[in-house]
This record gives sequence, C-alpha cells and structure tokens, in this order.
Amino acid sequence: ISKRLIIICEDLNGSSPRIIVKTSLNGLKLVLCERIFHIRQRDSKRKTQNSDVTVVSSTKSFASSNNKNPIVADLTYYGKIVDIVELDYYSHFKVVLFKCDFYEVEKDMYGLTYVYFNTRCSQEEHFVLASQVHQCFYVQDAYDQDRHYVMNTVPRDLFNMNDEFESDLPQNYENELSEHLMGPSIPKDSGEVPLVRTIVPETVTDVPSEEFDNQQLEVEHEKEF
Repeated sequence: ISKRLIIICEDLNGSSPRIIVKTSLNGLKLVLCERIFHIRQRDSKRKTQNSDVTVVSSTKSFASSNNKNPIVADLTYYGKIVDIVELDYYSHFKVVLFKCDFYEVEKDMYGLTYVYFNTRCSQEEHFVLASQVHQCFYVQDAYDQDRHYVMNTVPRDLFNMNDEFESDLPQNYENELSEHLMGPSIPKDSGEVPLVRTIVPETVTDVPSEEFDNQQLEVEHEKEF
C-alpha cells in the first residue's frame, strides 16, 4: 500500500476538509521539467504559446460498427489548457491537474497533423495529470485560417547534438612515429667537424718527396708563431 493511499484513508473520518482546491483564476504559472505552462486566457494576450499540450492515452476503439471486439491502442490528443488545478491533500502532498479542451485531429496529404479549434472531441474527460502532458504549439495555415498545424517542442536550454554532425568530422588517429614518417635521423652535434669525407671511396695520391718535405717545414714554421 502506498504512503499516499494510507494518508487519504486515515483522514477520511476527520472533520477537516480532505482536499483543498486551488485554481488558476488569475492565470497560474507552472514550471514543470524546464517547461512553462499557462492557461489559454493568458496566452491570448501574448505572442508566446505555453498552453498548447499533447496527451498520449490508451483508448479502446472498434475497427467498424459491426465489430464487437474493441482494440486498445495509444492515441494522441491535442488541446489547450483551460485551467490549472492544484489538489492539496492535508498538506502531505499535492497533485496538479490540467483542465484541457481537446480538438479533432486530421492529417493532410503529406502526413502532417493539424487541428481545428472550432471542432472539439473527448468532452467527457477534461482533466489530465500535469506529468502526462507534452508541450507543443500550433502554426496557423496561410491559406486556411481555421487550420492549425501541430509542432513539437523541446525543453528550454536543451540542445540536440545530432550524431550525424559528429560523423561528418574527420577522425584523428594517433600512431607511433615510424622511421618512414620521421625521415632520416640526424645525429647529435658534438661540435667537431670531421675533415674526412666518409661517403666517398678513398683515393691514394703519390706525392713527391721534395714537396712533402716543404709542407712539413711550413707546418713547423706556423707552430713556432
């Protein structure tokens, strides 16, 4: 048994009123899951739309008038918030309800959903839980002024980072540097310049003895100075 049900049963025999009802007579504003909800009367004086909602409900329907076996399917209802009601159960917990007017739904040749505000449906059930609704807004048709197309919304400050955007970016790969990528290696410089070229084969040249003796004398003479 849930805690809420126990609280309601314990106070059934009490003298105090069981439920305190607060309605949005002055245009109550409700912020729920980063969404702002207003009543239809308040939106009529503003450019923004915060009273348009959709509700998905499991409904029994028949395939034809001759079929007596109902089929349970999820149907989407589109409407506007007429009033916001807050039920206060002995100050233990609160439940918020939306009183809505729902409209007949149709689709055009392109599969787009639209409604007519002058044609209503589901007159028996006006109240839905605030947690059951999703916010939307309606766009008036440029040619048919009575037709309004349904557009879905996303919560405020919520950005959809599509995976396709990331897939278009080039992927970076990190590999270890190989000898092919680095090019020829450069040895560390020790400060000494070799006087012998090692990349060419050696050649032997005969030097006359007199010329060799003269070169030796010049070297010794330079060392004296």
